[in-house]
Amino acid sequence: MINYFIRSLFRYFVQYQGHVMGVKMQAQMRRDMFEHIEKLPYSFFDKNDTGKIMSRMTNDLIDISEFAHHGPENLIISGVSVLVAFIYLGTINCLQ
Repeated sequence: MINYFIRSLFRYFVQYQGHVMGVKMQAQMRRDMFEHIEKLPYSFFDKNDTGKIMSRMTNDLIDISEFAHHGPENLIISGVSVLVAFIYLGTINCLQ
């Protein structure tokens, strides 16, 4: 019972902080990309379609931010789960 309560608290914290971190990262990446695009020469825009540039920026940014948000989240949750399971199974083995 206590396990589920602690787990739900961790999940709430990780998801909330993860979303806050993801939004901040996405905003910073958008700023960096905009600054980079402003510095590109006009010939770049003559050679490339604006729609393709925007599509790449939007889709790639979403993919990167999803990975950056959910990657550490899943890694932390999996690591803690393995550690807790190892400790729990170790205590069961020692009690016998």
